[in-house]
Amino acid sequence: MEAVWDVLRAEARALERAADHVGPAFGEVLDLLQRCTGRVVVAGIGRSGQVAQCMASTLNRAGVPSLFLHAADAAHGDLGAVTSSDVALLVSHDGATQELLLLLPYLGELKVPIVALVGDERSALARAASHVLSTQSIRHATSPEIAEMASALVSLALVDALAAGLRHVTGA
Repeated sequence: MEAVWDVLRAEARALERAADHVGPAFGEVLDLLQRCTGRVVVAGIGRSGQVAQCMASTLNRAGVPSLFLHAADAAHGDLGAVTSSDVALLVSHDGATQELLLLLPYLGELKVPIVALVGDERSALARAASHVLSTQSIRHATSPEIAEMASALVSLALVDALAAGLRHVTGA
């Protein structure tokens, strides 16, 4: 039973750290999403893909038109769903997910702003993004397994906070 409490405590600490580390980048992303005239295209793969799918749903419920795009499917033709009026929100725990990195040239051609939600601010994905929301604050919290779980939770919480901020700004 101690393992259960360890996970819950580690995740609670991760959320506290995330709240303490929210900085100007968060406001910049909020402004970017508010100005978006298309959709927020949320992409990821694996566990990050599951998180991304939930994020798209959250944003839709907040009145922000959003689309989940599975990174592997995008690389095999589904990128046609992305337009130059969209914003891309790419989710990756390590920021080195090959399927997401393959999307970068196409998104660049369309001049789609890229928001990277990553645990490594020095990663290839973070370096390519116009905006970075980091889950790095949880990295040293505990074991790698719990850190990955906490990263997913922090990622979801950051998007919940963005959705709440957008609702407040738009009065929705």
